[in-house]
Amino acid sequence: MDFKKFKLSALLEISKAINSNLAPQKLFLLLKFFLKNQLKIQKGLLIDLDNQSAEPLLSFGENTSLSADQLEFIKTKKDIFYLQSSSNNPIPQFEALIPILHNFKIVAHLLVGDFKLGENFEVSPVVKNLRFIQTLANLIVVAVQNKKLEQERLENIKLNRDLELASEIQKLLIPTNLPKTDKFSVTAIYKPQNKIGGDYYDVIKISDEKYFFCLADISGKGISAALIMANFQAILRGNIPRFESLKEFVIFLNQKTCELTNQNYFITFFGGFYNLKTNIFTYINAAHFPPILKTSTRVVELYPTIPGLGMLDILPKFDAIEFLIDEPTSIVAYTDGATDVTNEKDEFFGEGRLMEMIKNANYLKPEDTINNIVLTW
Repeated sequence: MDFKKFKLSALLEISKAINSNLAPQKLFLLLKFFLKNQLKIQKGLLIDLDNQSAEPLLSFGENTSLSADQLEFIKTKKDIFYLQSSSNNPIPQFEALIPILHNFKIVAHLLVGDFKLGENFEVSPVVKNLRFIQTLANLIVVAVQNKKLEQERLENIKLNRDLELASEIQKLLIPTNLPKTDKFSVTAIYKPQNKIGGDYYDVIKISDEKYFFCLADISGKGISAALIMANFQAILRGNIPRFESLKEFVIFLNQKTCELTNQNYFITFFGGFYNLKTNIFTYINAAHFPPILKTSTRVVELYPTIPGLGMLDILPKFDAIEFLIDEPTSIVAYTDGATDVTNEKDEFFGEGRLMEMIKNANYLKPEDTINNIVLTW
């Protein structure tokens, strides 16, 4: 074989294949063609040691599998290594080890074996040209890696667009104007740590005498969670006016949540009716963090009485809880975003600190409570 002509032909063919955007598998088959059919190398193995599945990029010939010890030995080699020169060849099924580099970093290894000596050659031309074989493999491996990186870049662009869309959807869940009357006022703060949160809160006027309050949090984050919560909000807002009974409404919400999520997600939920005429507040807590109720004489937590919505097809027996508000009262409802936030020392705010802060507060205005929590941590 005229190696000068072979080198030029091989480089031209590989460059043409790369520029024509040939699929990775076909590029590896082209490399196999040059190694096996042109150079008469009977055994080859191209491996990416960062590949967790340990699947070879290219493999041909018999007995090409490697043990864990052999893989560890390969990792120690930073340059071409002729295995047969070793007094104790750790990989006897191959004759040469060729590292593949990208940006001065080893990204793969090519092992070759069973060289066929050409006529009148004392040393195989393959051995003399291992550097060129390294160049061929480098061209293909780097091209495949660049293609993979470009694909990841395009996927990230698409993902970021989806995240922006989901973030816009999420913003629509958060009411911009909360109602206030001479009987109550509501203040809220919403600052998701990521682009997409899983929280939803609302205050809905049912009639001149009746309002509905709720706070919900979906398990999981991301686009799917945001879309599910958007559907949940639409179902809640579209159906709340036709329910007189909070219990029946929560049973309905649980059924719809099961249908929405197929029980792959669940929603923790705190919601209740407040009757301005009777001053009775009726609530149900479905596995949500217990809101904290404070009056001049007591501080209590409104604990869950049922599982999260969507956890079970049929909720266990339960009743809504009601109490009379006959003195100035505040209810602080929150999600884990409030208690899991950390300060500069990586200390969690925590539920205990929140409870103590509310216990010791000498005010009942909701905006004062929120401002004090935010400024403290």
